Amino acid sequence: MSELEYWIWFSSLTRLRAPVRRALLERFETASGVYYADETALRSVEGVGVQEMRALAARSLEPAAAVLRRCGEEGVSVLTLQDAAYPGRLRNIPDPPAVLYLKGRLPDVDALPVVAVVGTRRCSPYGSKMARQIAYELTRQGAVVCTGLAAGIDARAAEGALMAGGPVIGVLGTAINEVYPSSSARLFADTEAAGALVSEYPPDLPGNRAFFPARNRIMAGLCVACVVAEAPRRSGALITAHRALDYGRDVFAVPYNADAPGGYGCNALLREGASLATSGKDIAREYRERFPALWRRGAAKGIPAEAAIPQETERAEQAARRLKHAAGDPDGARD
Repeated sequence: MSELEYWIWFSSLTRLRAPVRRALLERFETASGVYYADETALRSVEGVGVQEMRALAARSLEPAAAVLRRCGEEGVSVLTLQDAAYPGRLRNIPDPPAVLYLKGRLPDVDALPVVAVVGTRRCSPYGSKMARQIAYELTRQGAVVCTGLAAGIDARAAEGALMAGGPVIGVLGTAINEVYPSSSARLFADTEAAGALVSEYPPDLPGNRAFFPARNRIMAGLCVACVVAEAPRRSGALITAHRALDYGRDVFAVPYNADAPGGYGCNALLREGASLATSGKDIAREYRERFPALWRRGAAKGIPAEAAIPQETERAEQAARRLKHAAGDPDGARD
């Protein structure tokens, strides 16, 4: 039996709370150790009660074997907490995913200045410009941009990093083989080719709204800094920023006019002590001593005009979102 099957089984036990997962692994060391532990040993672990015992009683490995088969068919690789290649930054957060599903090649996260660039799906032209510009400049100077690949700010940040010729880490809130939104198929393919798509959800798993907030902790865990390019009062980007703070990461925010509703979250972060970000160089400056060999001298000051995405494309995307919203499609309205 493959050890991977035990890890996939363990990661599928969604009713186990994060502290219980950690306690079980500390006691039994591996997923197979948890699988073969007897009832008395399991009950002796702190936090294991009736609900946890019911979850642990589901011992079929057939679903895990099916997941592995689908991973092979989809070209998906699997990292577990015990693998040396599993990013140490992520492993050290309070609730790391037991399993990561990957498409593409994950950069050496622990040796690189990974910067999460996040923001609202319903972004303004200003927010789009800043996200793309900051990601471009960061990448030109050797940083690795991490983003959720959602419509709006996340997509613009990924585009900026790809324009600069660097890798991108796209952290998904869906199954690893799902493209969401479907209009971003080319962006997903380019991200996979240049870097990696990452998810804690196996191929073909049906979507769930709860997956997206959970996804934010992975971005916060992978990065050394989180940049919020645009966020209204209620935004998933703010969840990511606060997670990053909880994990001891730095948080930057792009400033906005005081009367700009879409920038309320950024200004609130600045009031709370976040660092000001008006360019990628603002962020890069903070990490030159920590990563001295990576910063490239004479990095480009801005996105070349020939590399810029035409504004007509942005207008078309905005029009498409309005049509989706009018038709009742949640993707058109969700922030």
